[in-house]
Amino acid sequence: MSLYHSKFYDMLSEANTREKWREFFGSAEPDLHVRDLESLLRGFAMLIKGDEYGSSMMRFLNGFSKDAKHYSPQKILYLESLFDSFLNSCSELKSDAFHGGQKRFSITLFESVFVAICSEPYANDMLVTGYIDPKSLNQLRADQQFLDATERGTTSKPNVSTRLQRAKEIIQIR
Repeated sequence: MSLYHSKFYDMLSEANTREKWREFFGSAEPDLHVRDLESLLRGFAMLIKGDEYGSSMMRFLNGFSKDAKHYSPQKILYLESLFDSFLNSCSELKSDAFHGGQKRFSITLFESVFVAICSEPYANDMLVTGYIDPKSLNQLRADQQFLDATERGTTSKPNVSTRLQRAKEIIQIR
């Protein structure tokens, strides 16, 4: 995680306590190794600056965190509301919806779905409306291109791009 503490990080810490998020992450308590916060940070970073990603996740997250220090209170409040609307869109998903093949929370699956669902609302300063179609999530989880991009070199630029693109093509809101 980054050294750039900010009001944005305070918001992430608050979002990390949301009951629905804790259910998806698979633990009622915050993670000792902050994987939960890292997952949230990665989701927002990919949503907001994903087109600037260049194969070093640590450098990318540090740069994003540095920029986030300057977010206005209004932007932070909007991002928190966007996250809450995303959680609401997940209402029809099972608690293990973002768990991968090893039955553990998958950052790559979460960030891909988060970006796919939130990109259009974020671009238009809106919130997510509707619900993620569970069948489309299952389709993404079985998609060979998506799976290939989650097995090795998960932070390489081509694999990140493939995952995000496949999620945008497959995940549906109804």
